[in-house]
Amino acid sequence: MKNIFFLGVVLCFINSFGQDDTFQFTAGYGLFYNEFEVLNDIPNIDYTTPKIGKMFEFSADYALSNNRFVGLGFAVTSNTSTVNSTVLFEEGLGLSFDNFRLEYENQFYDIHFRKEFKDHFHLTVGAIYYRYFSPNLGFNNLGTENIFIEFKNDIPRVDDLGISIALDYFFPIKDYIEIGLRGRLFYSLAGVEGISVSPLLKFSF
Repeated sequence: MKNIFFLGVVLCFINSFGQDDTFQFTAGYGLFYNEFEVLNDIPNIDYTTPKIGKMFEFSADYALSNNRFVGLGFAVTSNTSTVNSTVLFEEGLGLSFDNFRLEYENQFYDIHFRKEFKDHFHLTVGAIYYRYFSPNLGFNNLGTENIFIEFKNDIPRVDDLGISIALDYFFPIKDYIEIGLRGRLFYSLAGVEGISVSPLLKFSF
C-alpha cells in the first residue's frame, strides 16, 4: 500500500513538467491527540501511552479550476512512554521493566479534495485508509510453575476506513513558498481517532 502511494506521488510529479497546471507539495510536523487506549493484562503496571503525541504529514495536490485541488496524503503519528516497574509473582518470581519504551503508531493514507477560500483559508475533506501498530503484553498465571508472559509488538489491528477534515491557514513568503497552520480531525468507522495541530510548509510548482 505504501509503495503504491509513493509511486502515485512520483508519477504526479513527473507529469507536472511541461504542463501549465500547478502542483503543490505540503509537509507538516506537529501534535496529535490520540483517542485510543492500550489494554494491559499485567496487574500493577502502567502500560499506557500519553494522549498527546507527535505527527508528521505530507501531501501532493493537483490544481483544478477555481482554487480547487485534488491530492494524495500520508500521515504517521507516534505516542510514546517509558515503563520502569517490577512485578513479583509467587515463589520469588518477578518481571522487571527497566526503561522499557512503548510506542503506539498510526499510519493514515488519504485521497482528498481541497478548496481555497478568501484570506488564505483552505478546507480539505478526504477519505482515509489507516492501520495502527501497538505493543501488547499478555499475562496468564497458571500456577507457581506455570506463569506465561507474552510480548507482542508491531501487531496491526484490522485495517479501517474513515474520513478526515482539515482547516488550514497559509501566509505567503514568496510566490512558490507558504507557511501555515492546520487543524485536522480523523474519524473512522470506530469513531473519532484523533485530532492534530501542525505547522505547515507548502511549495507550489
